[in-house]
Amino acid sequence: MFELELNKIYQNIAQKINDTIPVEWDIFYFNA
Repeated sequence: MFELELNKIYQNIAQKINDTIPVEWDIFYFNA
């Protein structure tokens, strides 16, 4: 149960970071 909650929180944070990062940085990060 705890791991499931932690996973939900992690996905939430990851989504927020994803929404904050500009597309250019996204491309640079994945190509590096």
